Amino acid sequence: MIFAEIIYGLAGPDGLVRYVGRTYQPKRRFRGHHSQRGRVGDWVRQHRGQVRMVVLEDLGGEDKRCCHGHLSRERFWIQTLTLAGADLLNQVHLPSR
Repeated sequence: MIFAEIIYGLAGPDGLVRYVGRTYQPKRRFRGHHSQRGRVGDWVRQHRGQVRMVVLEDLGGEDKRCCHGHLSRERFWIQTLTLAGADLLNQVHLPSR
């Protein structure tokens, strides 16, 4: 089965990305953040209705079992935004080397 995977950011009312993730189902994942426990879910609920999902990169259709390259793209975006000064809520900000 072919899926369109994206790397996305969650941006707050100020337009700044505070979280980076990847998903095959953007609408479902965005709704999931509203009930998520921890820092990300708390932040989303705190800014109720003001958080939006932005596509950082469209990875196109790939076999769902083959995602190692996509994981590195997610890490790329986390590292890029962190080095640019973003205050991300992700548990791990920089990829392990």
